[in-house]
Amino acid sequence: MKQIIIIAMLVLVMPYTLAQSVSVMDFPAAEYTQDPKADYRLYTTKNTYYFIKLDTRTGQMEIVRWSLNDKSQIYPLSNIKQVDFLEEEIPGRFTLYATTTPSNFILLDQIDGRAWQVHWHTDYEKCLVERIN
Repeated sequence: MKQIIIIAMLVLVMPYTLAQSVSVMDFPAAEYTQDPKADYRLYTTKNTYYFIKLDTRTGQMEIVRWSLNDKSQIYPLSNIKQVDFLEEEIPGRFTLYATTTPSNFILLDQIDGRAWQVHWHTDYEKCLVERIN
């Protein structure tokens, strides 16, 4: 009788126990709390070695590539200021939102609502920032 009770308990508890075994790889990298008024922010990409550095005042972006073996690099994703000469460069004005496509983001002007599609790539020539109308 004891064996039947033990087996029944194992059968009932086993699925719950297995459901709790979650790999660290199941969760995305932690997003750190950032100052909303910071001049610059760093955004993670799906590629371990690449980040996007955003100037939150102007919307200009750079790709930051880090490496343990090679030389780390920074190269422009967009040198064009998304604000014109009449608009104020306010810290925190621009932010990036990830999309379901790993190489695409949406750049949003949080003051007037303008948006841009941002396509980043490890090859500088294939990067694109295009206004969404």
